[in-house]
Amino acid sequence: MTETEWTTARHSDDLLRFIEPRASDRKLHYLDIACARRVAPLLPCPASLEGVGVLERFVEGLCGTDALSELSWWIEGAVFNAEAGNVPWLHAIEQLPVPLLTELAANPDYTVSSVRDLLTSAASFVDRIVSPVPWERRSRDWPRGPPGSLFRPVSLVHEVFGNPFRPTAFRGQWRTGAVMALARGMYETRDFAVMPILGDALEDAGCDGEDMLGHCRGPGPHVRGCWVVDRVLCKK
Repeated sequence: MTETEWTTARHSDDLLRFIEPRASDRKLHYLDIACARRVAPLLPCPASLEGVGVLERFVEGLCGTDALSELSWWIEGAVFNAEAGNVPWLHAIEQLPVPLLTELAANPDYTVSSVRDLLTSAASFVDRIVSPVPWERRSRDWPRGPPGSLFRPVSLVHEVFGNPFRPTAFRGQWRTGAVMALARGMYETRDFAVMPILGDALEDAGCDGEDMLGHCRGPGPHVRGCWVVDRVLCKK
């Protein structure tokens, strides 16, 4: 893969196949967590969203694999319920505008043929990611487009992994009190509204990395696992 292919890709599959061998489990988990939170409107079963929360606690070291295992039955059940149409608010979801459903699918070539199929795919996606082993690690030899990649937008792959062709050296003196406070606050609250202010604080600290400053001041999306915030907080 070339840098141009990385920056201009329309689908996430090739990006993930390229970056997966170089990525930590934590980064792969946070990509999936961000993708699952993004499609929350397609996850009406409480167990699915609860599973995403438990997975995040697992990544942060706040629970063990037993907590994931306890939810597995209910999360798998959400898939069967969606497939059978036995999902509360199914009718309401079917009334969502088709452009919104297509956007949630995160695939520019996807055509919504059935809202129920989309719900089932979303539930299946959560069923696969709520595991201590990231799905991409277990599917690297699968055919192009394994189930679940439908919900991984290119923008979030770029958000979590940045540009691997332009690694930015981070200098310790850039970790000023203001920079650290902003980064920690966003990480803990998942509120990234002050990302542009983090860019200003980094620049005030002497940071001249155009990719890093540009990312802070860009439109996002910004999520926990953001490559810039992770660099500030020394997370891999």
